[in-house]
Amino acid sequence: MPKLYVTPIWNISGPSVDVRMSDIAYQNALGRRDELAAKINTLQQLLDEARAEIREIDAFISQWRKFAGVQDEHSEPPAPPAIIRPSAKRRNTRKEIVAEHAREIIAEAGAPVSRSDLYDKLVNEFKLTIEGTDPEMVLSTMLWRMRHKVARVPGGGYWFAELPSPDGKYDPRASDEASVADMTPAEFDHAVSGDTGEEQ
Repeated sequence: MPKLYVTPIWNISGPSVDVRMSDIAYQNALGRRDELAAKINTLQQLLDEARAEIREIDAFISQWRKFAGVQDEHSEPPAPPAIIRPSAKRRNTRKEIVAEHAREIIAEAGAPVSRSDLYDKLVNEFKLTIEGTDPEMVLSTMLWRMRHKVARVPGGGYWFAELPSPDGKYDPRASDEASVADMTPAEFDHAVSGDTGEEQ
C-alpha cells in the first residue's frame, strides 16, 4: 500500500486580524476620548455656573453685613477650600500660546526638544505659567491637544507637526496612533481627561 504524505497548510491571516483589532481599539480610544471631553465641558459649565452663583451670594452677604453693621468676620462662614483651589488653578497660560513658544524653542534647537527642556525654557525664559500637581504632565497634555502644531516624536522629544524630524523618527503623514502608542497609560489618561488649568 503506497504511503500518503500530507503537506501542512499554514494560516497566514493572523497578522491582518491583529491589525484590524488594533484599528478597532484605536477607534474605540478616540471615541472614548471624545466622550470624556464632552463630559468635561458639561462639568466645567456647571462649575462656572456654581461659581457665579457663589459670587452673587457673597455680594449679598457683604451688603447685608454692611447695612446690618455686623463687623465680626467670623459671622460669615469661610468659603470651602475645594471651591477656591480650582479657581486659583485657572492661571495657566493658554495651550495655543504655549504651543507657539514651543515651536520657537524647537526652531532654535533645530532638533526635537525634550519635555523637560521645553518646560524649563517656557517657564524660565518665556515666563509662561504652567502649574499643577505634575507641571510637566500638564505641558504634555497641552501639547497633545495642540498636536497639529507640535508633535511628539516616538522615543521622546517634540518637533514641528508638519515636518519630518531630522532623526527620521517622526513622519507627519503618520496618524496619531504612533503618538498614542508612545504614551504611558498615565500620560494617555491625562491627555484625554486631564485639566490643563488654562486661563479663561
